[in-house]
Formats: sequence, C-alpha cells, structure tokens
Amino acid sequence: MAKLGKMFVNAPDETSRQVIVALYRGLRYIDFGLDLAFDFFFFSAWMLLGYAMLNQKYFGKVFGTIGIILFGITSVLNIWSAPNPPNFEMAPIVLLWILAVYIQMLRKAKSFSGAIHTEAPTLQ
Repeated sequence: MAKLGKMFVNAPDETSRQVIVALYRGLRYIDFGLDLAFDFFFFSAWMLLGYAMLNQKYFGKVFGTIGIILFGITSVLNIWSAPNPPNFEMAPIVLLWILAVYIQMLRKAKSFSGAIHTEAPTLQ
C-alpha cells in the first residue's frame, strides 16, 4: 500500500492518479473482506469452545455461557460497524474471560498430574 502512495505522488497526470486511487480502493475492499472473514471464523471458534464447555465438569455452564455471550456480542459489534472498528471495544472484557479459562485449565492440570501413575507398565 505504501508503494501505491509513492506511485500516486509520482504519477505524471491526473488519469494515472485516478487509476491508482481506484486500485487502492479495490485493494482496501479485499482487505475489509478478509478482515470480516477472519473475525467471523475467530469469534465462531471461541463461541464453539464456550459451547463445548457447557457440559464439562471442569468449566461448567458459567464459563461456557459467558464465553458464548461475550464472543456473540463482539461478533455482532464487529459486523455491525464494519468496515471500521467498533466504537466500544470488547477486547479487555474478553481478555479477562480468556485469562480465567487459562487459569482454570492450569488448576485442573495440576489435579490431573497427581493422578498419573509414575511407574511405566512393564511388558512380560
């Protein structure tokens, strides 16, 4: 994109500048589409993780429901305000949920490590 700016400045005539502006706008629309596609898959993956947590005894309905709601709101805000970023940023709130999920995973991993047998089975 920076090279397009240099091409615009160094363009010999107005027609060349108009072509460069049209090219830039076309590339921006592609960029916006890729951004929306990434957001859709990213947020839907986190919502599916929240859905998978609903029936897990280590996370439960609280973690799962909060995750589904947070990422549902975030995806609606992003799609509603596209192609610009949303006015209200949900990232700090979502970060706290992800941090809580990681802490819960580490807590449960400690309880699993104590349950693993230290002796390897022998073949006879």
